[in-house]
Amino acid sequence: YRSVDNNSRPQQFSFNTPYGASSANACGRVTVSGFHVAGSNTPGRGYFPGHCGAGELSPQEKILAYMLFDLAACISDGEDIEPPDCTPLPHEFLCGEGTCGEVPDGCGGLYDCGKQPLTCAELEAECGFPSDGCGGFANCGGCENPLHTCDANYKCVQAGYGPG
Repeated sequence: YRSVDNNSRPQQFSFNTPYGASSANACGRVTVSGFHVAGSNTPGRGYFPGHCGAGELSPQEKILAYMLFDLAACISDGEDIEPPDCTPLPHEFLCGEGTCGEVPDGCGGLYDCGKQPLTCAELEAECGFPSDGCGGFANCGGCENPLHTCDANYKCVQAGYGPG
């Protein structure tokens, strides 16, 4: 989940049901986890479950298992249940070439990878969707003149002229 202030945060909450009832009158518990599991970012590792190894779970996988099978999902009097320890993924691993801005560390924190995506002005692009240098694309729009088209160099040229 990316918030209004553009920070990534895992979304999880739980409550007894009926909501607001005392624990003596509660008859169930709802736990909501708003996260997504995606394929591997490692080339050649494939997708779930093919990329899963036979070794011990990583700290991030342990956190995910805890969230999925949280025994605190039972009716609770409000006592805190401590999640397992989590070791953030290394900064060098997450902030490699082509990674920009803030990225989640796998444990609820963020790393600032420094570089920000390039803008259309910095790319000297007048139109189209050039690479922003961070694995995404800058949306530079279309050409204002209806007789122009966007060429392969992201410049507005008269239709039928220029590369592209």
